[in-house]
Amino acid sequence: MLLIVRSIDIGRGMKRSALQTIWLPIFAAIGFFALTFPVWRWLWSEWMSNEYYSHGILILPVALFLAVQRIRNDPRLNYGSGAGALFGLLLLLGAGALYVFFLQNKAYYLASFAMIGILAGLLWILGGTSFIRGLIFPVLFLTLMVPLPAVDRVTLPWLCSQAFAPVDWCRCLGWMS
Repeated sequence: MLLIVRSIDIGRGMKRSALQTIWLPIFAAIGFFALTFPVWRWLWSEWMSNEYYSHGILILPVALFLAVQRIRNDPRLNYGSGAGALFGLLLLLGAGALYVFFLQNKAYYLASFAMIGILAGLLWILGGTSFIRGLIFPVLFLTLMVPLPAVDRVTLPWLCSQAFAPVDWCRCLGWMS
């Protein structure tokens, strides 16, 4: 219990308790994973069964590695400034409402994107504006783990042809060699 009442100096005469520094992020992470467990279960089954999204399982550890490296190596990335908590709360509430709506309608891929919005809102609330600005790339990188319903064996050749069509047109018009 001494850990909870002890204060940590965060500069400019401001003190942050261990509850804010250690326990609040831990409780937020536990709540986040408990709330989003159905989507994680769906993501796991998609990653294991859909060969086009088997890379999805690697995205989370890579994003976590990028975030940790950014936090360790950027002296401007300051955890706990608290600025921007209102906007983080708005993002959290909006993404949370979308998450519940998409989950109820079994649109798991859209619920996955809303889950990433919930994570961004939590980071914004807990760390502040400078914290989320520094971690925007690792958070947005998580969108690569979401399996889209349009990419499967039937539609992939069509999507590939559409991706190369602009290049073919530019070559045909002589704009590229």
